[in-house]
Amino acid sequence: MFKAFKYFDLNDNGSVDRKEFVKVLEKVGLRTDSESQIDAIFNHYDVNQDGGLEYYEFIGKVFKMPSKTPKSKIDQTNVVFNSK
Repeated sequence: MFKAFKYFDLNDNGSVDRKEFVKVLEKVGLRTDSESQIDAIFNHYDVNQDGGLEYYEFIGKVFKMPSKTPKSKIDQTNVVFNSK
């Protein structure tokens, strides 16, 4: 899963900003002219609303984990998927 996150994190700073998010959406063929749609999608993933998607927000949404899921539980999920 970390590799998938790194695909989004174009500048490798550990967070995906809105600009990076839009570039990746375009790379995978998802395009929209609606800024409000882009904002809605980005804000759905940006759980703490800090303007960046951190790994724990990303994986939490991919696996539909509640936003209060402990970091240790997410780390366990990451170990399972990265070990295959």
